[in-house]
Amino acid sequence: MNGPGLDAPSPARRSRTLVLIAMILIGVPLGTIGWLNSLPEDTGELVNCLGTIRVDGQPLNSGTVTARREDAGDGESNATGTIDALGRFRLTTDGQPGALVGHYRVTVVAGDSAGGIEIPEGEQAMETTTLSIDVQPEARFNIFTLNISVEH
Repeated sequence: MNGPGLDAPSPARRSRTLVLIAMILIGVPLGTIGWLNSLPEDTGELVNCLGTIRVDGQPLNSGTVTARREDAGDGESNATGTIDALGRFRLTTDGQPGALVGHYRVTVVAGDSAGGIEIPEGEQAMETTTLSIDVQPEARFNIFTLNISVEH
């Protein structure tokens, strides 16, 4: 005697099950690939970066900022910026706005019209600077304030 649960599945039901399995085996990997492709990544493109330089709490009103990626390859250009009268700068790389994604060491050199403000020598050389920034793939996260203390 065969009970109701022991009957073999009908050919139509078996066909629907195989179609469902095939859709899962194909659809899930395709969906995953599409999702992974939508994630932000370091594409080698420049990302906008803005910042402010403060010396003992006051904006540095002239000078330059130079940023070098810690894992920069040979021949990779630095990102640079000119400090305006309000202490603001915008990084550019090879004349184009922005910087590559990555961790940077940053140097600051005061301009002639900085009112005699002396930037510590350590912050003027890549080998000794303590200043750093992390450039992220999204520009909205790349607004930096760099604070420099001058010993009196």
